[in-house]
Amino acid sequence: MSHNQAPVFDLTQLDAAMLDELARHYEEEGYSILGGLEELATRRYLPVLAQTAGVSARELDAMLDPQSPERMLPEDLRKKFSRVSTPESLAGDLVRSFRPVLARLLGPVVHVSRDFHAQFKCGVTGRVGYGGYDAQASFLEVHGAYQLHQDFTGASLPTSPAALILWVGLNECPDWPVRFYPRSHKLGLLCRRFVPVDHERLPEIGQPMEFHARPGTGIVFNSLLLHGTGDGGALRRVSCDIRFFPSCPWLGSEPRQLVDSPMAFLDARMDRETAPTLRAPLLENLALVGRMAENVQAPPRSILNWANYLNEVLNGDPAQGPVHIERFANSEIGMEPPEAYVKQLHGRPMQAVTLERIREALGAPQPSLEEAEPAEIGNI
Repeated sequence: MSHNQAPVFDLTQLDAAMLDELARHYEEEGYSILGGLEELATRRYLPVLAQTAGVSARELDAMLDPQSPERMLPEDLRKKFSRVSTPESLAGDLVRSFRPVLARLLGPVVHVSRDFHAQFKCGVTGRVGYGGYDAQASFLEVHGAYQLHQDFTGASLPTSPAALILWVGLNECPDWPVRFYPRSHKLGLLCRRFVPVDHERLPEIGQPMEFHARPGTGIVFNSLLLHGTGDGGALRRVSCDIRFFPSCPWLGSEPRQLVDSPMAFLDARMDRETAPTLRAPLLENLALVGRMAENVQAPPRSILNWANYLNEVLNGDPAQGPVHIERFANSEIGMEPPEAYVKQLHGRPMQAVTLERIREALGAPQPSLEEAEPAEIGNI
């Protein structure tokens, strides 16, 4: 289950050839391991965590010690770390550091999640079997091992299955690794709820891999990749994970332009990109500006079904949207029936202001909100 055989892409040495290889690996496996992150990412989180906790840099350094004698953090600190607000300084730095990777994997516009997880895995037995941030459980998800899940279907609102997660280790620890199932992002919608690590259908999904925390390294993975936490141990693992979304009108966060000419970028990438995971966010952008034209050929369980869903609800017949969600769901080895995902995802209103800003960021002509039809401003 080790990741030792997987390539590591050192972003301090990034060039066009490496970016191509990184993108191909992400397309095929659903993840890519990154190196050279000490200055690009790791150290950027530390002042944010210190300020969030109200501690000094020296006190935070003691908390990062894998052998820290304090097995559990006080509840007030667990609460703070369970949902850390993303300051503009951090969001801007990460976008600048990862701009070529983000543009290649997500397209010309990106949203950064407004908050992120800070995990201090230690001192808790058992597994966390719920999503989000749970006050009733005293915010113990900061310490506990997560059951398996897909971030796209585990979210409280629709986002994009093309979104990616950047997971960065802040200390070196052999315990509490990230456990994930390579290529599971190609299996469509597998679960809405968290799945036990011994679920009877997991052998049909494949063999898991594990990635251990080490400063200066991280992993980016697709939001459909089935993942959770590996087995615990005596040592404390500290990590942060933040999410990046392609243009997404359900979010309230500001869309950030990654390239000078977004529509020209989309046209150029569409001419060259045929692989579904990398093509999907490009099509989603085109659907949002009304330029996708006809729906694409999307096999069952393919991520491209979501682009067809967007195109239908914004530019076609919204009543046909559920057909594409049902086609996206895995009815063979998935843990829930297709109609469960329709209920979860369909008919959720988009944010009109966000959609307008996305269209502005993409440089696309758009009607005024007063003149737009309800479907055009995302009122589905």
